[in-house]
Amino acid sequence: MSEAAEKVRVFGDVAATVDVIVVLGHDELGIEVCRGLARVGKRIAAIRQGPEHDVEPSHPLISNVFGDARRPAVLSRAGVQIAGTILAITPDDQLNLRVALAARDLNPKIRIVLRQFNRWLGRKIVTNLQNSEAVSPETFSAATFAASCLNPAVYQAIEFPRYTEQLFTFCRAYAEQLDCVDRAIGDLEASRRWQVLAVGPRAFPAETDVIPAGVPVTIACLLQHAPRPPTDGAPKQRSLVVRPRETFWQRVVRRRYDPLLVALFSALALLLIFATFFFQSKLGLSLYDALYFVITTATTTGFGDITLLRTDAASKAVGMLVMFGGIAITGSLLAYLTATITRRSFEYAQGRHAVTGRGHVVVCGFGNVGARVTQYLLAAGHRVAVIDRKPNEALADEVRAHGAHVMTADATSEGAQEMIRVSDAAALLAVTDSDSANLEVALTALAYAPDLPIVMRIADPNMAKAVERHFRIRASYSAAALAAPLVTGLALGPGARGPVEIAGTLCTLTQRKRGSPVAADEIIIADSGSWELVLQKPV
Repeated sequence: MSEAAEKVRVFGDVAATVDVIVVLGHDELGIEVCRGLARVGKRIAAIRQGPEHDVEPSHPLISNVFGDARRPAVLSRAGVQIAGTILAITPDDQLNLRVALAARDLNPKIRIVLRQFNRWLGRKIVTNLQNSEAVSPETFSAATFAASCLNPAVYQAIEFPRYTEQLFTFCRAYAEQLDCVDRAIGDLEASRRWQVLAVGPRAFPAETDVIPAGVPVTIACLLQHAPRPPTDGAPKQRSLVVRPRETFWQRVVRRRYDPLLVALFSALALLLIFATFFFQSKLGLSLYDALYFVITTATTTGFGDITLLRTDAASKAVGMLVMFGGIAITGSLLAYLTATITRRSFEYAQGRHAVTGRGHVVVCGFGNVGARVTQYLLAAGHRVAVIDRKPNEALADEVRAHGAHVMTADATSEGAQEMIRVSDAAALLAVTDSDSANLEVALTALAYAPDLPIVMRIADPNMAKAVERHFRIRASYSAAALAAPLVTGLALGPGARGPVEIAGTLCTLTQRKRGSPVAADEIIIADSGSWELVLQKPV
């Protein structure tokens, strides 16, 4: 029996020449990756966790395998012994690692690409596991969310070098906005630390070319060197939420107090007033001395300078009433105030207090993407305020240590947005796991600040573009659509950093060690000293 026939016999329900195995999760990332691999002609076995169910019509190059990918029998049925690469990209980091190790047991030469939210753990895994790559789609997509929020010219960004928190951006704006009309490209690159990649529809112009007026210019540079196109000078729109200014006493009257607290204070005040006037009359004291005596009696201080030993029974009865009443009421007040202070301290620890200052960036959602966006913004030197219903406490403590304000609240509520001072913010990112919540967050914020730059996360790429077109949103991205090309590239070879669109054409980005040979179709667009970022021109 020939080798090919043997493969068909062993892997009968899957094509005998599987190139890549993709272990899918219940999200859009795996689907987008499978489509990308199929477009470049790779034969894929897609393992779907759990029992067989209806799936969308598949590409001819994609074979579906249903079952638990941790089981060797399922991996064998998918063709792990003959596959060149396995992608374990479910949302479960531990599951991904278990699948990868099980695949390596069956095929010691298979290339491994696994998804790891904890990118530091992923880095350690790659260091100790040969022929492997760990990727955090959240980290990759968060770079574009953060950079486009800070700068309207940015349309894509990546972290370069990896694990440095430094953002490298791709920007596009008209020549007039960039103040580079009639400037030679070589002179512009030297003076502004830009790499000009396209002038209008012409990609990769020569250094001697001059930039004409009225054309869009595409450049690559670090975030701190990215151009900031001037605003159009349109008058700022007024907030739709109009609230009259209140005086201090109006706020006091409007505020509602606990009836028990009001009753306790009222009872204590009445007791002190009655006893003060009573002892002023009975003991012949001045009003101030009588008040002093009543307070020392009510608080059980009792210095003994004024006594009731030689007074009548009525005075002693009132004195005992002041003692018992003072102990009962002041004890209740202290208990109430202690509980109030404890509750207030808890609320403060949860970030439920107003943000101070202006110009901060509001991040709504502190999940996988929101946490990375916050870390990028802090690394870039920006003040950040975060709202999330249930933030990860470990990550929250980490960003708080770097100055972030993390509030445990519903980002869609007007009260939370008012407390986080959205109207004074520099920008807002809506990056929760819910598309509808992100849209509600954005529209609520626009009611307070109609000109606020907003960047949104939407799962469906087509929906993301539709939201961007029809609402006052600076940018709207699908995290899966941003990250899928990166994972696809890593499946094809090491060092891939995903594609970037240049003058309407997708070009491949690769990070590699500095000093590697440069091919004729490659351009080095960034150099960190140890690493270089290479852009491959389309053929």
